[in-house]
Amino acid sequence: MTYIEVYKICIVISCMLEIYLAFNFYKAFYKIRYYFQSKYKLYIGYFIIVLVNVAMNLRQSNIINIFIAAFLYLLIVLVFFHGKLWDKIIHWLMIFFLAASAEMIFSLLQKLSVDVPVDKAFENEFSMISSILTIKIIYFLMWSIVRSEERFSRNA
Repeated sequence: MTYIEVYKICIVISCMLEIYLAFNFYKAFYKIRYYFQSKYKLYIGYFIIVLVNVAMNLRQSNIINIFIAAFLYLLIVLVFFHGKLWDKIIHWLMIFFLAASAEMIFSLLQKLSVDVPVDKAFENEFSMISSILTIKIIYFLMWSIVRSEERFSRNA
């Protein structure tokens, strides 16, 4: 496989994981809308969101990626979940700021561990795959902690 093929596969898997984690985060607080109770409709919606995310990530523009990710997180909570608008906006802000924090943490860790530009580091397939998976693990850990704390505080 060429570098380009591996990169595209990593982006697709990364986007699928990111959107799955967002759905999982919101499921902790809200019920799925009646329209999406059918797994078929839910999966179609999920894959449409993933395709948009993949298309934007393949453009390789960090600015576009940030805005599209924020929009997609908001779209997910507004379209797929039933709940109060204000609560949804609060959780959307939480997930967006956690994602931004995870990206900053990852960037900081990368700068501490190697003194190589990201473009050069990603020429190695293992480095690219492990970096992309690492950022998604950071997302998962941060979102899981907040989700658990938020649910715990609501039940207390």
